[in-house]
Amino acid sequence: MLFESNHQKYSKNDLVAVLKNASICSGDSICVHSELFRLGKMLKTKDEFLNDIISALCSCVGADIHKPESSLGTVIVPTFTYDFCKSGVYDKKTQEVKLGF
Repeated sequence: MLFESNHQKYSKNDLVAVLKNASICSGDSICVHSELFRLGKMLKTKDEFLNDIISALCSCVGADIHKPESSLGTVIVPTFTYDFCKSGVYDKKTQEVKLGF
């Protein structure tokens, strides 16, 4: 199980079914901008939870993070921090992401 919400447990397969029901299919490009941790109570570790979310999204659009050249679709997940408002500089190598994966 992936997460629990309103006393019901949901799996990665449930998430895939919802995405397919929303007409997301192989070859699509999707942008995911949400507070994933508000889906419900995580029933896995943070890394396992995020890996399953990414896996579900990629499987729906035909994306392969290990072989991007053979991918059919694209998953875009914006990540950022508000630190740029203070200094105007963001360095992805040294600054921790505050929003997004």
